[in-house]
Amino acid sequence: GKVVVESSGSEVRVTHISGGEGALVAELASEPGFDVGGRYLDWEPQRPATPEEAVPTRATIVLDPSDGAEGDPEHVYWGRFVERRENRPAIPPRGTQPAQLELGGLALALAPGDPRSGIATTLARELSELLGVTVRVIEHHPTTPSTDGTARVSDPIVVHIQPGDEGARTLAALLSAVEAHTVRP
Repeated sequence: GKVVVESSGSEVRVTHISGGEGALVAELASEPGFDVGGRYLDWEPQRPATPEEAVPTRATIVLDPSDGAEGDPEHVYWGRFVERRENRPAIPPRGTQPAQLELGGLALALAPGDPRSGIATTLARELSELLGVTVRVIEHHPTTPSTDGTARVSDPIVVHIQPGDEGARTLAALLSAVEAHTVRP
């Protein structure tokens, strides 16, 4: 057998020369900055068992010399390279986010005694790391308007987490946004 890595993808070629039936598990090589996209075993597309699963990264190649008149044919496991996309963005450079977010940060406002304060605290920590700004949990937003009645740029942007289902939906949306940027496929 041999392993070939080319600009378009990589492949494993195996030929059963002698002996009885056997099997081996092959995994395709990839290049830095690339993942293996579509995969084919003996030129048949490899598909997940269910729509929720990913395409398998490994293939089991069954070696059976009784398959053909001249013994087992060559088996080929091939995959096309696709550019890897990083899901976690770098922290944006200073001055590229709204001034109020950079100067005042973000506040997750919960009702006093809300049982979801632990989840909100974890979310605040993750959002702070992701955005590179201060994110905190508060029980209520202190109203400190400027003299003309408008919010100051140094005030935090406040996300009110309402009690009940509405607040649960808000937390779920925020958690999903963090997950989308932090979990790699």
